[in-house]
Amino acid sequence: AVMQYYGENPVHDLASAKMEIEWFLGLPLEQKGARWVIADRVTDEYIGDAGIYNFSRTHRRIEIGFKLKKEYWRKGIITFCIQHVLQYGFSTLNCNRIEALVDKRNIGSIKSLERCGFKRDGLLREYELEQDGFVDLWMFSRLAREHSSDPSPDE
Repeated sequence: AVMQYYGENPVHDLASAKMEIEWFLGLPLEQKGARWVIADRVTDEYIGDAGIYNFSRTHRRIEIGFKLKKEYWRKGIITFCIQHVLQYGFSTLNCNRIEALVDKRNIGSIKSLERCGFKRDGLLREYELEQDGFVDLWMFSRLAREHSSDPSPDE
């Protein structure tokens, strides 16, 4: 369920998991973004991740992405994480635009982004080829000038 609209296959083996971790670790080293693990507060178990990637220094924009185990959905965790990722993107990386591409069927992610002030820029028709064919994605964005008037995530 977590990966249904993610555009990638779930990780099922150790080699794939290691490749994903290496990608996470390489993002800041290559100055292309950052990815953070989301852990359960009690067990410290991995429950998801969130971050930014595809950084364009020239255009001061970056893309946000996130995923979370299904049993943790609808608890405000992703909204909390998105707010912190936005703060990092706008304050630390000095981005003007943070964008998200979301499968139009992914209602949970759409609601999370809209709760965090993202606006729909438009529908990208048949934008990605997935297992069952081409899928439409919504392009969302949040601009620095919109973010600067919001309270910080810790307030």
